Amino acid sequence: MNRRVSHDAFVEVETNRYPVPFAWCRAEVGVELSADRLREPLLRLRLVQSVERLRSLLEAAAKREFSYSDFLEELFGSNAWASRSS
Repeated sequence: MNRRVSHDAFVEVETNRYPVPFAWCRAEVGVELSADRLREPLLRLRLVQSVERLRSLLEAAAKREFSYSDFLEELFGSNAWASRSS
């Protein structure tokens, strides 16, 4: 999907605004929702709990600017917790 970058260098996607390089102001950019890209690989790995939490986790990561390792810890931690409690 395509979106236009606002004058203050943010792109709106669903209910969130994401920062982009200032040079992109007023440009048309392509936006891809990561949840759709990640769902299939997570299911192949049988990480069902991660799939269920994926969209909310991605939104939280964007808002709080998680590092890559923090994101992975949260993503895989949801499965570890589920497997311990079953």
